[in-house]
Amino acid sequence: MGQGQDGVGPLMAAWCEGDAQAAAELYRLVAPRVYEQLLRDLGDPALAARLVEATFVRIARTRGAYVRGADPVPWIMAAAAAAVRRVRREQRGPWLLRWWRRR
Repeated sequence: MGQGQDGVGPLMAAWCEGDAQAAAELYRLVAPRVYEQLLRDLGDPALAARLVEATFVRIARTRGAYVRGADPVPWIMAAAAAAVRRVRREQRGPWLLRWWRRR
């Protein structure tokens, strides 16, 4: 299993063990990539910035699920993609209301 191009795997593992400095360094290395992807997906710089923060909060809460030794970047990017899906779902509104409006 890979450790990522920037050696972020060991940082993620250290963060999982409670190392706050590793978390800060991981954020410094990965957040710009996450922001770029979110900006491409959403086209809104402010929303992309908020979702970077939300993505890392989600990663912090679920880091126990991280598979040690794996490259964490795809996992983090998947969390960012899930945040985009949540935002788009919220922007569309509740499914029942959408269904009712089509009638």
